[in-house]
Amino acid sequence: MRRTMSTIWFHGASVGDMRAIAPLTSQIRQSGLPWQQVVTAWTSGGQRLGETLFGPSFLGRPPLPILLPARRFIRKHSVGLVVLEYLEMYPAWIEACSQLSIPVAILNGRVSRKSLRIKRLLRRYANQISLFCAQSSEDASAAIELGVRESVVYVTGNGKYD
Repeated sequence: MRRTMSTIWFHGASVGDMRAIAPLTSQIRQSGLPWQQVVTAWTSGGQRLGETLFGPSFLGRPPLPILLPARRFIRKHSVGLVVLEYLEMYPAWIEACSQLSIPVAILNGRVSRKSLRIKRLLRRYANQISLFCAQSSEDASAAIELGVRESVVYVTGNGKYD
């Protein structure tokens, strides 16, 4: 029986996010696990660095944060896991993942006061996150307040610096 390959979609906004994602993508490649990787970034600087760091795995900008384009992107690239850097939490992406039974992980997670001000809007999506790697205990507490299930929140430090 042939094992089907799946893809991990890594997304970050900026140059710093691309740098934070790079060690993890490198370890996954070296592990020999049968996962392909695609990487996206929002900013021009993040895109330039993404092209340099990830070569053909870098796809440029992600799909619009709208449900249908997100689902099309996920299906087109056979995404089986989504890893979002910092708190690049777009409700439509998370909803698409939920509908397709795809886990979502947050790497180097931070939750701002601004996010907590709109927690009623984000709670449903925050609850669908499968793993939240918080930078600090304060970020972990804020993630739980936002609606991330406590059982999936871990303090792992800041991958950009630690």
